[in-house]
Amino acid sequence: MQHDLFPRAPFSLTPESGRKEPRLWIRRLVIWRNPGEIIRSVDLRPGLNVVWSRDPGSGQTGPIGHGGGKTMFCRLLRYCLGEESFAPEVQRHRIADKLPNGRVGAEVILDGESWAVVRSLGAHRHDVVVKGGALSDARRETVSPTGMAPLRNALVQKILGDAAKLFPRTIGESAEWQATLAWLTRDQECRFAGHLEWRDPHSDSRSPVRGRSMEDRLAIVRALIGALTTAEIGVQQLEEEEDRREKDLRAETTRLDWEINREHARLAIALGPATGPAIGHELDVAHFKSAAAARYAEALRLPVGKAITDLERARGRRAELTSIVIDQEKALSDVAARIEERTKGLGQLRGELPTSRARVDLHAGRTKITGKQTYSGKRFAVQCKHQGRPQFECTTIQRRLNRANPEVILPKSVPGFGFGLGGWVGYQLRLESPAVALFRLDAHRLRARAVRPRGRPFLG
Repeated sequence: MQHDLFPRAPFSLTPESGRKEPRLWIRRLVIWRNPGEIIRSVDLRPGLNVVWSRDPGSGQTGPIGHGGGKTMFCRLLRYCLGEESFAPEVQRHRIADKLPNGRVGAEVILDGESWAVVRSLGAHRHDVVVKGGALSDARRETVSPTGMAPLRNALVQKILGDAAKLFPRTIGESAEWQATLAWLTRDQECRFAGHLEWRDPHSDSRSPVRGRSMEDRLAIVRALIGALTTAEIGVQQLEEEEDRREKDLRAETTRLDWEINREHARLAIALGPATGPAIGHELDVAHFKSAAAARYAEALRLPVGKAITDLERARGRRAELTSIVIDQEKALSDVAARIEERTKGLGQLRGELPTSRARVDLHAGRTKITGKQTYSGKRFAVQCKHQGRPQFECTTIQRRLNRANPEVILPKSVPGFGFGLGGWVGYQLRLESPAVALFRLDAHRLRARAVRPRGRPFLG
């Protein structure tokens, strides 16, 4: 046996002064088959309580001490302190079949104050927590279920205190007490696997520490015994953040390496692989650059030995020419718009051409207008110069005026010479165009030159 270099101090434990009982303990555990029918009632006391199985004697055939219900008793205590499950799934179903209306209750003492807890053993949840009450009060069917949240919150506030703020973020704010309960009451199945092994997967405890890392469980213990500070947690969180960034950068580096290898292979296929002793991704750049310049010169059909190396200048020239092309396209669009406008105006002028021709004929003197009118206003005639008959009967004038409006049918005489030829044509055609207005003006001028009866004023 190896001796210690320095002697160890003897173990000593000094209770808190003035305290007569533990801050948290269970005074009684009760199991009901039905309301009012108690199967088992176990009284406990402050301090150490030993649960053991009686030796049946020499007639026992199985292992000594097994099957007496010690593990189930401890699981029911944990269940009344807020754990989600009290047995594996198969065993819970069997108990629910045997005790469909079964209940388990406990009197929990927290800082000298009594809490009555009653939970269901069957398939239907009915959890009741009464502060300062008795089990008989919580067991009544008329009491509405409250859930276990009131007791869990009180335990976190009175037992954990500020230590709950130091728990790992993976545990969650609503599960600090359940994680603490796992450390205080470890599974029988874990045995002595490790000082941080508290819940076995086969126990189906549904504890929040299941699946958590060893670092998280160690942080829980350190927070509970006061060996963890806020500053250290901040440094740990910063370290975790740096680890995540490092992983992201490594992943990005791997992706970029893959991209480089792919582009290298593509360039090697397009430009030819590098040859010679200087081979590598960095050293192949000169080879690829010279091969690309040679291919570019060949595509431009430049003289041998000459290559365009000023790529920036070429790109600037291309941008300048592109701007010129854009300006020319804009100018071409403006010219096209003006052509379209002129085309529309030409169509309108072509529509007015027949009336304009009739006006030109009147100015050229190819028609002669004479008029006779008495006070009775019964007769008016227009003579055609080249045919010697009334102008409105002349086929030439008919044809010219019909070009302006085919619906016009000129009569042989017009009542009221004073109305005027131009006014009559405008009235019949219902036109308001400038050509008709000019035609009406020309008719008034011809009317002024017409022969009037001697001594009689011309009424126009």
